[in-house]
Order: sequence, then C-alpha cells, then structure tokens
Amino acid sequence: MTYPCKYKYDGYHGHNGEYWYRCTVCGAEDWVGYSSDSYRDHIDQMRDCKRKNNHMKVIKAPHPFKDETRDKFTIFLGGSIEMGDAENWQERLTNDLSKYSDQLVLLNPRRDDWDSTWAQDPTPGTKFYEQVSWEMDAQEGWSDLIVYYFAPGTKSPITLLELGSYGSRDPYNTIVCCPPDFWRYGNVYMFCEEHNIPFTDTYEDMLFAIEKRLGDRSVY
Repeated sequence: MTYPCKYKYDGYHGHNGEYWYRCTVCGAEDWVGYSSDSYRDHIDQMRDCKRKNNHMKVIKAPHPFKDETRDKFTIFLGGSIEMGDAENWQERLTNDLSKYSDQLVLLNPRRDDWDSTWAQDPTPGTKFYEQVSWEMDAQEGWSDLIVYYFAPGTKSPITLLELGSYGSRDPYNTIVCCPPDFWRYGNVYMFCEEHNIPFTDTYEDMLFAIEKRLGDRSVY
C-alpha cells in the first residue's frame, strides 16, 4: 500500500525501544531508530507533511464562492485594507485558523490584483463594481460569521459602513476587533454595545472569540 504522506508530530514507543510516528492525514506509520540524526530527519519530514496537508480554503475577490461555501462553515474577513496599505491581518488570521482547514472556508476581499488607480465607477462591468458586488454578496447571507478588524493607523471607512449595515442585522454572527488606537474606537465600541455585537480590542481576543464560536458550532 502506498500513502500520500507519512508523519505526525506526536508518536509512541513501540517494541525494543523504537519510536513510531503515525500520520494525522493518512494513518501511515514509520519508525525512528536509535540515532538522534534519524530522529531529526523524521521531525523535518513530519513538519513538511503537516504543512503540505493543512490547506485552508481561502477564496479571494473576485473569485466565485457560492458553490464552495454550501457545506462548510464560512467566515468573511471584513476589515482594514486601505487600498492594500493596511497590515495583512487576513493572512495572519488564515494561518492562525489553519487547524480548522478541513471544515472552514474563508472569504477574503483583499484581492491579489488590486489596483488603487481603479476609478470609483459603480457601472456594472467595471473592476470597482466587481469588487464591491463580491463583498456585498459575501456578507448577504453567504457567511456564517463576519469578522471586522479595525487596524490602528487606518481610517477604514468601508469597514465602518459595513459594520453599521451588516453587523446590526445579525449581531450574534459578527465579531468586531477594534484596538484602542483606532481613530474611532469609541464610536465602534458604543455601536457594538448598543447592538449586542461581540467586541474585542486585541487580535488575540478576536482569535479566541472566533475559535470559541467554531467550538460552539462543533466545526472542529
């Protein structure tokens, strides 16, 4: 029998003091002998296996997503982009949620080919129309959870608009992270208080809130 991959981080002791490893993905087993060099080689291979098989499904604008989200818990990554100048918190969150990759789809509006020179032209067929339509569709009933992150040092007017529009409609399925350094921290805080929207003020607390929601929904 052949296996697509081989190793896992944790292992167990077998016969004669040998140390065995079982792959998380395919169940294949292999053993590490007595030499420390062999052990280190296997550790490297285990890490490669973990990386190669831990693929988060991330759909970026403007790619279609509706067929991909029907059977998986879907999170929309709303928040600061600032024409690409804001910190790439979306990538950080994607990495931090990688252990849920089998059950999760992330919708990321931060597109790879964004051009800040595109005109704000709402005419159907324009790049601007394509982007905004994608973002609105993603938040209009296609996401199980919407996350809004307000990065310090940004203005994030679109995120403010989206929070006011979509966040108040379904507060339970919205999580907001707004650090105190954000220029409208007080407004965001009071809005979330008024509408019972879960509010955090650090990235770490936001991640904890998301993982708790995933646990409540038995995603993992």
